[in-house]
Formats: sequence, C-alpha cells, structure tokens
Amino acid sequence: MVEKKVFTVKEAAEWLGMTPGSLRVAACRHRIPYYKAKHGLRNYFKLEDLEAYALATRVPSAEEVRSKAEMRSLNNSHKSQQHETRNNNESDEPYTTAKV
Repeated sequence: MVEKKVFTVKEAAEWLGMTPGSLRVAACRHRIPYYKAKHGLRNYFKLEDLEAYALATRVPSAEEVRSKAEMRSLNNSHKSQQHETRNNNESDEPYTTAKV
C-alpha cells in the first residue's frame, strides 16, 4: 500500500484531528507550511509538514526533567565553588587606581 504524501485541506485537517477551518487559519497565520496549486484555488499540505506541526512541542518525561535539574544543580554547585575559590585568592587590600 502506498502512503499518501500530499493532502487536501479536508484530508490534512482530518489527519491532524482539527476542523478544516482551523487548519486554514493556521496556514493563513503561517503556523503550518502549505502549497498552492498553479491555478491558486486549492491548498495542499505535505505529510512531513503535518508531522512537524503535530509534533512541534515535545514535553519531556518526568525522568528527563529530573535528570536535567540534577545537571543544572551540579553545574551551579561547581560554579559556586569556583567563585568562592576566586574570592579567597583575592587580597584584602582595596583596589587602587593609577594616577594619570
């Protein structure tokens, strides 16, 4: 069976689970790419564009969020230690300015 690669507005809307009117609005607002026929009366959508639109926002799993938070915490801890080391190595004398 050959998989369909180009869809009409009605077919694309059905594939996305939205109304044809909502799809037309999304296309008109340039939220989803579309193609016009040479005569300009019909709009068409490619399967790859529909997939990209449907999967545009990925929500990470709880494990991914937890792992990212741990990495951020480790990085912040490392930066904090570097800052403390720099502060400890500085002299207690105040800054002086050179006379010009």
